Amino acid sequence: LNRSSDLQSITSENSGYYSDSTDGYETLLNFSSVEGLTVSGLNQIIKNGPSPQEDCIGKLVNTFMWYLVCPVPKEAAENSLNVDSIYTLYLPHSKAGSLKATLTALNYDGETDDCLAIFTCHSFSSELCDVRNQPVKIEICRYEGYMIKKSALHAGVKDVVHRNPRPESEFPKGHLVYVTQTTHPSVYAL
Repeated sequence: LNRSSDLQSITSENSGYYSDSTDGYETLLNFSSVEGLTVSGLNQIIKNGPSPQEDCIGKLVNTFMWYLVCPVPKEAAENSLNVDSIYTLYLPHSKAGSLKATLTALNYDGETDDCLAIFTCHSFSSELCDVRNQPVKIEICRYEGYMIKKSALHAGVKDVVHRNPRPESEFPKGHLVYVTQTTHPSVYAL
């Protein structure tokens, strides 16, 4: 959207999120070729920097599909990331907090020890309009529960009752057949 001295209102054919800030990356990053971007290509874009347009009064974001790209160490990518899998991404400097995204590509270019992880996201909010260059945390897996020291575990003994599963034997179905003792880990709780 460009400024005009006699402009009093602006109409658009599309609806979407309006942001009154532009940084110039809108013209540097080509949406149709982002899936082929590499770490070297991204570094070159960042090095050259954007050229903000002085007469621009804002932008209208009218698509809900967008990309998030981030360099990842090659070894970590090969061992932990799978293309077409869904990951939770955390944006610590954004009000958006976290979001779900699909890993679309892992691009290697041989010039660096990193690869470029390219995520596709189909949810959008006004908090994401102005998100550009910031750290990203990728949740590889999540463990929930209590964390306890290994030294707190004790070997407990538990009686396991086995019942007769077959009615045709000499004991009726469900009748107690035998009891065994098995060792299982446990922890004392106060």
